[in-house]
Amino acid sequence: MGTYTVSGTDSDTLKDTGTWTFTLTVTPSTITQIGITGATSAVDASSTTTTQLTTSGSNGGSVTFAPTSGDETDLKVTAAGLVSTAGYLKVGTYTFGGPVPTPTATRAPGRSH
Repeated sequence: MGTYTVSGTDSDTLKDTGTWTFTLTVTPSTITQIGITGATSAVDASSTTTTQLTTSGSNGGSVTFAPTSGDETDLKVTAAGLVSTAGYLKVGTYTFGGPVPTPTATRAPGRSH
């Protein structure tokens, strides 16, 4: 967020004068998760399942992903948004999420060691 201000003077041909100010406040854009929001995996493939989270609305800025809720033990996400599993998973649904952007992944994979 930023505030930008410009001020100045004004005058007319009759020698009237005054001052003016203009302020523009820029607020953050909303980053939205797009594309894949979940996946399904067989037990045997659950240890190698990966998904790349994608977003829109960053206006060219670098987006960083950070999980804040859900199953952070069985699902991992890198700062770049690559979701992976922590190994073979038993049959079930695994969900986690985070702040802006709000990445959410759902898995119905594998077996435990």
